[in-house]
Amino acid sequence: MIKFYTRFTLLLLLILCGCSYINKKNEDMPSHPLLRDLVKAGGYFEVVYFAVDSFELNIEAEDILMRTARMQAVSKTYVYLSGHADKTGKKPSNFELSGKRVNAAKDYLIGLGVQEDNIHTEYFGDEQPAAEGDNPEAYAKNRRVEIVLANKKPEQK
Repeated sequence: MIKFYTRFTLLLLLILCGCSYINKKNEDMPSHPLLRDLVKAGGYFEVVYFAVDSFELNIEAEDILMRTARMQAVSKTYVYLSGHADKTGKKPSNFELSGKRVNAAKDYLIGLGVQEDNIHTEYFGDEQPAAEGDNPEAYAKNRRVEIVLANKKPEQK
């Protein structure tokens, strides 16, 4: 019954927030397999993108994070943040940059009232690209933080 209530609440929030997400296509799914499973089980998925060599949140990112915080407050779900970078820099600096990106998103959510215990973060540098290729479009899609709201913690495989 709780699982139904959580899904119903998330769906209602999506409608009220003007979101059109119900089931995204596979290419619009999280890159991490465990988080992908949570989205397929009824979780909410969104992506925040970043400028080159930056971890500053732009207005669009702040809007997405505000919507995420509102949804989390009502549904009492877990927030999973997964940080990523494009492959244009060196691996150690890409890993560090993806960590700064995920922490910027986490800090913003905490500032909006999301409890730190309800936020799980991880970062991968350039190891899990959303788009393959050596072009500006692919690089732009890979500079991101993936956000998943789900009612349970991912099971480790």
